[in-house]
Amino acid sequence: SWMVQVGSFSSQDNANKIVSQLRKAGYDTHLETAQVKNRKLFRVRVGPEIDRNNADRIAKEVSKKFFVNAKVLRYP
Repeated sequence: SWMVQVGSFSSQDNANKIVSQLRKAGYDTHLETAQVKNRKLFRVRVGPEIDRNNADRIAKEVSKKFFVNAKVLRYP
């Protein structure tokens, strides 16, 4: 499976805003928390997708619509 990481935010409020926008646009969106170098980050992800080509398509769509640099990651 594949996940599209839309962004990684230090502010939970900023992450929640993009999650809300993505959900309104119809994307299956998740917010995950990560600890990186003693910093708490909030990762916004779409998916999972079984097909890599579909994940790539979603990453391109999301990048264009939301002015982000979404990337495809292996899941889990």
